[in-house]
Amino acid sequence: MREMPMAEFLVPMPYLVEARFGQWDLILTEPVPPRDLPFTTAMWHYARGLAFSAKGRRSGGAQEESDVASITTVIPPDRPLGTSNRAKNVAEVAQEVLAGEIASAGGDRKAAIEKFTRAVRLEDALIYEEPPMWYAPVRERLATELLAAGRRQEAVTIYREDLRINPGNPRSIYGLAQTLKALGRVAETATLDREFRRVWRYADSQPTPLVIAINDNP
Repeated sequence: MREMPMAEFLVPMPYLVEARFGQWDLILTEPVPPRDLPFTTAMWHYARGLAFSAKGRRSGGAQEESDVASITTVIPPDRPLGTSNRAKNVAEVAQEVLAGEIASAGGDRKAAIEKFTRAVRLEDALIYEEPPMWYAPVRERLATELLAAGRRQEAVTIYREDLRINPGNPRSIYGLAQTLKALGRVAETATLDREFRRVWRYADSQPTPLVIAINDNP
């Protein structure tokens, strides 16, 4: 790995898989990575920050956010990740996503939406690779935050954008269906419900329920 820094994206994959599936206790048992793997270390702090935030330990989440920011600052701008991207650029996505999650957990919808919106821009600026250098579409999270803030029409737009970029993404299909249901668009909801059941049929868990604000906000 030290001879091939571009392959470092493989090392933190366990943290990111655990984060994707909400395995917070498991994340907090992961050992500290070697210091000479700065991107991996940033992702380790990122995953821990998500775990602390999800478990209601806000001070712990804030400390991990600070650690991600500190490490991201010192990652050399030319350090490669994958075949086409830079480790610093991907770490910046993590930094903004974690900041958004912490703001959301603290009830600051406005700040969370701002952070997730910036994270979307940073994710979009990454060069396309397979697998993608960022593990989970940020638009999923931005749309759910807009929905929780009562900005339903905006959530619809963002969910649709994500499905254009990531066709068949079950979380965005589910989110869009729930948003259209809240808007009273019965026929579209029924179609999306059928599509969601199709793409989710092999899952062994239920999707995370969404927070839907009662009234639309401007």
